[in-house]
Amino acid sequence: MKIKLLLILLIIPLLLITACSDDKEEPIDPDLPPEPQDGWTFYTTRNSPLPEWTVKAIAIDAVGNKWLGTGGGGVVYFDDKNYQWTTYTNMGGFINKIHIDADGIVWVGTLSAGLWKYDGTDWTWIGAIPDGDIYALTTDMAGNLWVGTHRAGLMKFDGQTWTQYNTDNSDIPSNWVFSIAADLDSILWLGTAYRGLTRFDGASWEIYDHQNSPIREGQYTYSTTVDGNDRKFIGTGPWSDLLIFDNQDWTKYNIHEHSTGPNYLSGEILSIAIDNYENIWIAAHIGGFIKFDGENWTTYNPTRNGGSSHLMECLVYEDETDMVWFGTYGGGLGSYQVNH
Repeated sequence: MKIKLLLILLIIPLLLITACSDDKEEPIDPDLPPEPQDGWTFYTTRNSPLPEWTVKAIAIDAVGNKWLGTGGGGVVYFDDKNYQWTTYTNMGGFINKIHIDADGIVWVGTLSAGLWKYDGTDWTWIGAIPDGDIYALTTDMAGNLWVGTHRAGLMKFDGQTWTQYNTDNSDIPSNWVFSIAADLDSILWLGTAYRGLTRFDGASWEIYDHQNSPIREGQYTYSTTVDGNDRKFIGTGPWSDLLIFDNQDWTKYNIHEHSTGPNYLSGEILSIAIDNYENIWIAAHIGGFIKFDGENWTTYNPTRNGGSSHLMECLVYEDETDMVWFGTYGGGLGSYQVNH
C-alpha cells in the first residue's frame, strides 16, 4: 500500500509537468505571415522580420509594395503579397518621412542624416538639410521635391539645385514645416508650428490662422491632405481638431468628441487619408484611428483587437485592397481589412 501511494505521488507531478508543457504557446516563426484576427494583422519584431518596434512612415508604391520608415531600424521594403522583407540601413536608423514620386523614386527624409533617394537599384545621398531634421516630403506636377524641415523652413529641390524659403528671406510665417500637400494646381499647403496653414503658389504666401480660420491660436498643423475635389484636410494638435477647407468655407470637427470609449482619441492628428468612397481616415497619436463617412464616426483601437500599442505614428489607405495600414510607436506595423 505504501509503495502504491509513493508511486502515485511521484507520477502526479510528472503528469502536471506534461500538461503544463502542452499548454505552452508554439514558437512563432517570423518567416511566416501572422494570421489576421477579425480583419486585424500586426507585424512586430517578434512575429516578422520587421527590425524595429516603431514605424514612423509608410508609403505604397505603384504595385502595392510598402515602404516603411522605422524609428531606429532604417527603411524596410515589404512585399506583403509574397511576404518578402528587405531592410536598408544606408541612411542610418531614424526615418521620419517617405515619399514616392510619379517616376517611382523613393525619397527618404531622416532625422539628422539628410535626404536620400532610391531609384530601384541604388541609394543616393542627396545632401544634408540645415538643422538636420526632415518632417515632410512631397512632389509637385513639375517634379520638384518639396521638403518641410524643423527650423530651416521650406526647401525645394529641382533635381540639381536647392532653394530655401525661411522667415529671413521670404514671407513664410514659420521655419517649422510639419506637413506639405500639393493641390490639383500644384499650389502648396503647408502645416506649420504655431502659425496655422500657409498657401504658397510659388510667388506669394497666404496665411490661415486663428484670426481668419477655425485654427486655434498656438495649434500645430501636423497633417495636410488634398482630395480629388481639391478640398483641404488639416489635422492639428493639441486639441485634436480636424479642419476641412473647400477653398471658400471651413468645417471643424473635434475627433476626441466624436470617438467612442473606453479609449478616446486624443493628441496630435498625425495622418489623414481619403479612400475611394470619400471616407476620411484619421490617425491620432493617442487612441488609434477613426473613420468619418460624412455622417457617422467609427473608432478603431488596435490594443482592443490584439495589438500592443494604440499610439499612432502614421496611416495610409490602400484603395486596391481596401486596407488601412498604420505605423505605431512601440507596436510595430498594423493593417485592418475594411469591409464596405
